[in-house]
Amino acid sequence: MKKNILYSILVMFIGITLTGCMAKNADEILDPSNGWSDKTAPRLIVKGTVTNEAGDPLKNIRVDLYGVREETEQDILTYNYSYTNAAGEYVITRYRGRQSPNSITLVFSDPSNTYQEQTKICDKSVEDLSSSGDSEWRVNATLTH
Repeated sequence: MKKNILYSILVMFIGITLTGCMAKNADEILDPSNGWSDKTAPRLIVKGTVTNEAGDPLKNIRVDLYGVREETEQDILTYNYSYTNAAGEYVITRYRGRQSPNSITLVFSDPSNTYQEQTKICDKSVEDLSSSGDSEWRVNATLTH
């Protein structure tokens, strides 16, 4: 019985994860007029480091990405949001399926409420396009008490 329940949970988790990663329209993603002709859509990669005022890395800070997602879109870990690791680093990776955004908004929040929430609005000037066509944004934050 336990084995069946665990198997069902695993299948549901995989199904939800794959559903969230599906494109709305595969033809739109593969259309060369959208800025790429490869069979895989370029990614939007947002990464950085979160520290406190002393420069110490902060672990378990939630980083939410806005400005590229539909309002009805389901929250998916590492796709719409991420948590910082022990080194204070986070990575959010999205398959764009559309042109690179001109700006993104990141919200850094501490689930333990030790640090104040911080919102950063970043424009295209902080973006770095890699040779693969991926759009990389590096955004660091310093949280205060």
